[in-house]
Amino acid sequence: MAERPRPEYVPFLAERAVEWVEPVRLRALAGLREMLTEQPARYRPLVARELPRLAARRHAAALAALLEPTNDDDR
Repeated sequence: MAERPRPEYVPFLAERAVEWVEPVRLRALAGLREMLTEQPARYRPLVARELPRLAARRHAAALAALLEPTNDDDR
């Protein structure tokens, strides 16, 4: 899914981004990070929509961190 990003994949990648299995979690986070980097206007609202549903999960902070502003956002 991360290699061929589509908006409809975001809920599934977000679910895997809070996965307890580390390799799965890291791959999903990397895919979402790339999607957010390449097309932030398209994917940021979709990821943000998933966050409340997953906020209580153990690894939700890593997903939330993808939405935090970076120095690149100041350009």
